[in-house]
Amino acid sequence: MSLDAHVVAGLVDLVRGDVAHAEQHARFALRQHADDAGAIELWTAIQARRSWLRGAWWRLSAWLALRSERGQLALLIGSFVVARVAMILAGAAGLVALERLLYWVWLVGCAYTWLAPHLYRRMVADALES
Repeated sequence: MSLDAHVVAGLVDLVRGDVAHAEQHARFALRQHADDAGAIELWTAIQARRSWLRGAWWRLSAWLALRSERGQLALLIGSFVVARVAMILAGAAGLVALERLLYWVWLVGCAYTWLAPHLYRRMVADALES
């Protein structure tokens, strides 16, 4: 069975509610090609099925992991421009606490944008070993 066939079979199993069987297909597909977008989406959907909070984290991490370094850099620069404008507006309005909060949220977001793909790939590798 090909990689794409495993991804489709896994999605069918997931729709049927057979998460364990879908996970077997996802594991096979990810072992064959760890960067395949379909396999990553299947794995993420499986994690999302298990917990909405975990699913939200996996979706965001998978989305960031699929970005190239150039795409991640564009995301960081774009977020900086938006955050900086919001900080300037908050400072001009005399909302110093909001300005500081925006700065820290942006800083943590940047760190997460950089770390998420590494954490995601490590978690997938760990899950595939088990």
